[in-house]
Amino acid sequence: QSESVWPGGRQITLRDGAPGYVDVRDPSISGGHVRAFGVYADDSWAMTDWLTINAGLRFDLNSGDIPEMPVLDASRAEVGTAEAVKDLVDWKTISPRLGVNLKLREPGTVMRASYGRYYQGATTNLFQALSPAQAITRRFGWNPATQAYDILQQITDPRGTYVVDPDLTAPYTDQYTVGVDHQLIANLAIGASYIHKRADDFVG
Repeated sequence: QSESVWPGGRQITLRDGAPGYVDVRDPSISGGHVRAFGVYADDSWAMTDWLTINAGLRFDLNSGDIPEMPVLDASRAEVGTAEAVKDLVDWKTISPRLGVNLKLREPGTVMRASYGRYYQGATTNLFQALSPAQAITRRFGWNPATQAYDILQQITDPRGTYVVDPDLTAPYTDQYTVGVDHQLIANLAIGASYIHKRADDFVG
């Protein structure tokens, strides 16, 4: 949860040194709440003297919401409570992992290959802009006739700008690797690896 306060409750913008407009806003609060739970299992099997297989599976649960937050007036006094916004993110993901170690020859030449899927966890910046405790901003333009900022130009309500797609899914990355290690002498080896990553379902 974070609070944003403008000194005096306003921000003035000048144009070439002359009065332009003023934005007026009370203290504004935004934030969110994320729960994350994960469990995984993995194991290795020596199939032969020259082949080892590694396999694993991971399950993750991510949920996100906006809890109740205080509503503040211009003096930062609490004047009410903004209701919670529930069930904004509900991600259940299963991630497979697979690896193979293959001994190509003695002494010490080994090829390694692996695949894994990695999901991004939920973060509050996905939905905190929906916080109902945020304040409305009003913009007033300069009036030369009255020598005051009294021309209402626009009203911005951040609570009505965003929605969270109910079908939003977790971003993920598929990673493939292959490499070879070769032992030159005792305690000295060289190796080369290739890694390929492909990401999808970005959140924008």
